[in-house]
Amino acid sequence: MASRTTTTTTLLSIFLLFLCLSGSSAFPSRWNKNKYQPCKRLVLYFHDIIYNGKNAKNATSAIIGEPAGADKIILAGQSHFGNLVAFDDPITLDNNLHSQPVGRAQGFYLYDRKDIFTAWVAFTFVLNTTNLQGTINFAGADPLMEKTRDISVIGGTGDFFMARGVATLMTDAFEGEVYFRLQVDIKLYECCWLKFPMLVGLLTLLDSQQALAGSEFATGFQSLPYLGDLGDISTGFASAFLLIFFSELGDKTFFIAALLAARNSGPVIFIGTFGALATMTVISVVLGRTFHYVDDILPFRFGETDLPLDDIAAVCLLLYFGVSTLIEAASSDGQKTEEEQKEAELAVSDFTGNGAGLLAAANTVFSTFLVVFVAEWGDKSFFSTIALAAASSPLGVIGGALAGHAVATLLAVLGGSLLGTYLSEKTVAYIGGTLFLVFAAVTLIEIVT
Repeated sequence: MASRTTTTTTLLSIFLLFLCLSGSSAFPSRWNKNKYQPCKRLVLYFHDIIYNGKNAKNATSAIIGEPAGADKIILAGQSHFGNLVAFDDPITLDNNLHSQPVGRAQGFYLYDRKDIFTAWVAFTFVLNTTNLQGTINFAGADPLMEKTRDISVIGGTGDFFMARGVATLMTDAFEGEVYFRLQVDIKLYECCWLKFPMLVGLLTLLDSQQALAGSEFATGFQSLPYLGDLGDISTGFASAFLLIFFSELGDKTFFIAALLAARNSGPVIFIGTFGALATMTVISVVLGRTFHYVDDILPFRFGETDLPLDDIAAVCLLLYFGVSTLIEAASSDGQKTEEEQKEAELAVSDFTGNGAGLLAAANTVFSTFLVVFVAEWGDKSFFSTIALAAASSPLGVIGGALAGHAVATLLAVLGGSLLGTYLSEKTVAYIGGTLFLVFAAVTLIEIVT
């Protein structure tokens, strides 16, 4: 059993590490920058003073490449075609050249057309202040005659590690061919802060399972066989956490919690919502284990072989949810989340949890509990928990499901409307559907072996 569950957890960890590192880009979808809000946005200015042979003290850029016969201190004619300029410009938070710099813009721009003023730029913002630490890398075509131009954010370090997005450039000031100022409106649509807690958690899970497997604690645990061994518990925890978390994101109960938190105390709504989900989780696990024990008492035989009917049913249920979720993701036109949100609004339309004081808070908790409990009954996560509990350790499934519900509910209470900032509807559906199929395959492998 220990070897089997260790292998299972290792396979799951490899799959999930791939998800964490690849991010949402691993799942194809029609991405529209106007559909989602950026996960981070900042506006900065950098000031470029071109060296002209007389301003060496103040110059921040210089011509380092020119057409044959051209002068290195005067930009060439024909739209400066062929000139290559390197720069090390100060970055400020406002448009004042004399403001305190927050970093340096370092890179180059190449004038690459003869018939119109346009350039190809590649540069890095090197930021070093209390609130801005790290680098942001940019590249792209810069048609200078247009009022605003978009270039790509292609990575970064520090606070902007592996960030991706769009930067909108606008020439904010221009004085001949010596000085210009650029406003850079940076909108990051992929931020890695969400990936690393998952990555660290998965690595910790794998490492802790291996470390505890041979400990005295693990040995003592074997005296409680109805809970499962330590490896089975950790596998059940990981499976339940991931399935529940991705099932709940964008679900009706997610939006119910978000809507209620918008008009009531966040902690009070969290207590009521999580209480309902925890109660539902316990009921689901009890139903799953009941099915498991019935199968032990009345075994299903095929010839001389005892077939684990509970595990087979779990595989079928997980397979069904996986296929149906992926089909929904492939055919989704972005309306499912809106429908879930409308259902949530209808569910909370008669909500009575308003007022102040301890009694009002208790009433709000109770009202929230009832609304969420009714909405969650018979939901996909409800049956998913039953399926997992039938085939895995009940302790691991309860712990993982509660953790998944807690994280999803916390995100909803803190700001459910920001879901689209980090994960699109299609991405969540693809991840959830894939996880259902992975756990169905893992359970099937355990049945066979």
